Amino acid sequence: MTSSISIERNDSLLRLYIIDIAIKLAVSPWATGDYISTWGVLVNYACDGILLGIVFVQLSKFPRVYLPIIGIFLFTALTYAMSTFFFTDESIISAMINHLKFFLPFMAVPTLVSLAAHSRLNINNLVFGLCILIIVLVIFGLATLPPSMNRLEKWLPTYFGGLHTTAYVSLMTCFALHALWQHKLISTLMCWPPILFLSAMIMAGWGVRTASLGFIVFILGIMTSKWLFMNRPFVALFFPMGVGIVASVMPLLDFSGSIDQVSSGRISMYIEKYHQLMRNDFPQWFIGNGYMSDLILTDIWWWEAKGAHSDFITFMVEGGIFYFGGFFAIIGCLFRAHPSLPEKLILVAMLWTSMFSNGAFSRPIAAYLLSVVFVVYYYNRPRNNPNAQ
Repeated sequence: MTSSISIERNDSLLRLYIIDIAIKLAVSPWATGDYISTWGVLVNYACDGILLGIVFVQLSKFPRVYLPIIGIFLFTALTYAMSTFFFTDESIISAMINHLKFFLPFMAVPTLVSLAAHSRLNINNLVFGLCILIIVLVIFGLATLPPSMNRLEKWLPTYFGGLHTTAYVSLMTCFALHALWQHKLISTLMCWPPILFLSAMIMAGWGVRTASLGFIVFILGIMTSKWLFMNRPFVALFFPMGVGIVASVMPLLDFSGSIDQVSSGRISMYIEKYHQLMRNDFPQWFIGNGYMSDLILTDIWWWEAKGAHSDFITFMVEGGIFYFGGFFAIIGCLFRAHPSLPEKLILVAMLWTSMFSNGAFSRPIAAYLLSVVFVVYYYNRPRNNPNAQ
């Protein structure tokens, strides 16, 4: 039996966790966006510190299935620090802050799951409240902020620190709303109009191609599972991935412009990254070239220091095989901990955003929302499911 003191503690930590995420969302324009200010940055860092504290306090309560994440975090921290020390002039402290920024959202998943499992608070209502907050902030941004720029084009205004981050936050909100609707916690009217609105913003209002593909992959997987493949999870998981590959390659077959124009310079950058990796010594293949080594000066983007525009390549360049493999080991861990088809499709959709961009996993405010989405599935899982413990 869980003691009343323990339940009180979980209630307080769970409430603090959700409030903390809400504050991070609310201060985004002043923390990472166009109106960045000292107070906004400080509030954002304070929220990260509080989340880190909650994770640390809750570590011993993690369900067993999530425990590999801790080991991977520690091992890759060591190898990343080594590569930064030996191969760059960057501070190891800066490298560790970057490492923590990437891993903290992963560790937030078992943190929120373990808190919600032994709390009197209704996590479903808390998650729905966050969804409403995000939609309100998106509308507020559209109504009051100036247009955003990307690929030398004007797009609709964004709230959460730029087009890509706003699109990924909106994408995660679509996943959360669908999870609540699937478990019959909200009505169709409360679910699908907001999802249609947010998906229209992602695709047409902000024009973020990777987030659009992520949404398409998720919806196709849900639809094909129910209507075409009669609940065959394997086919339903890989069919939308095939569609996503075709959708990604087709624009490159448009010979009216150069491949670089269509891919926004990515193809040439990937070729540069190939040559960068081929210059690696044997140890660098395993531990990488260190923090910030992914940034290179190139004429592809007007001689500005730019990264690979692919999280997968960045992991390989900066952290080597160990970091790249560690990331996918964590994805495998989450696949095991969250076995339903929609949960797997969410991970696949997020992976899709990282394949050709700095995707949802590398945008902390969006990545934190993975815990918010997954806790709905975990909390509403049948208690006799062995994966629920």
